[in-house]
Parts: sequence; structure tokens; C-alpha cells
Amino acid sequence: MNRLLAVIAALAAGAVSLPAAAQSANDFARDAIRGDNSEIIAGNYAARHASSAELRQFAQTLVKDATAARAQMLKAAPSIKEFPAEGPKASGQTEQDKLAKLSGRAYDEAYLDYTIKDHQHVVADFEHMAQSRKQEQINQIAAEQLPTLRQQLKTAQDLKARLASQASH
Repeated sequence: MNRLLAVIAALAAGAVSLPAAAQSANDFARDAIRGDNSEIIAGNYAARHASSAELRQFAQTLVKDATAARAQMLKAAPSIKEFPAEGPKASGQTEQDKLAKLSGRAYDEAYLDYTIKDHQHVVADFEHMAQSRKQEQINQIAAEQLPTLRQQLKTAQDLKARLASQASH
């Protein structure tokens, strides 16, 4: 019972999001837009502060992709304007605050760790929404954005491995 209350409280506070399968299409779209906002903020910061040139370039790609994804979702979900979708996800802001305290290699590693963990969750959410029958246009956008999200995840994982390899030499 206490665990159920804790989960309900966390959901109400926005600390935990429901899987895409349990969300309405509008909730999914709003969360996707907030995720894009978070990625744009974190990516812009990484593009200026990462010590690795390759990571700075990857961050710029993430910003470009998130900006396009956000625009696509906003166009498809005009009712999203009823919800506050301007800011980042709470978890994204919290992580950005932590990252801003780091520099150099420690920053690069922490940014990649966050990006990988976040993209693993996002890919799973988009897979669920792409397969659901909640709102055809949102389902289609989720399916269209999946290849880019999967590629971003793979690139982040590969980049992390390369940076770790370079550090060990």
C-alpha cells in the first residue's frame, strides 16, 4: 500500500512518467516536446562545453534533430497548446543542473551517460506509441522518429566507447 502511494505521489509530482502505452496521445506528445526541449538545452550546452570535438559535433546534431522533432510534434498536436510544453522535463532540468557543475572529461562522460540512459527510455516509449492505436497522427510521428532516436542512441554508445578507449591509451 505504501509503495502504491509513493508511485502515485511520484506520478503526481511529475518525477516518474507513465510508459507510452499507458499515456494518452496528447500526454505522449507533451512529454515528447518537453524531452525535445531538454535535449535542445543540454545539447546547446554540450556543444559549447564538451572537451571532445566529436562530442560537440554530436551535441549539435542532437539539437538539430530535437528541434525538427519538436516542430513536427507541435504541428501534429495543436491541442498540446492547452498544456505547458515550453519547458524541459523536470528530470532533464535536474540532470542539466548536475552537468553544469562538471567540466572536461568528467562532463563528457556524464553527458554521454545521461544521453544514453535517456535515449533508452525514449526509444522504448516511442516504440510503444508507434504500435498503439491511440491517435494515428501521433503514432505515425513516433514511428517516423524512431530510426533517428535509435541512431542517436547507437552514436552515443559508440562515442562513449571511443572516448573511453582514448582515455585508456
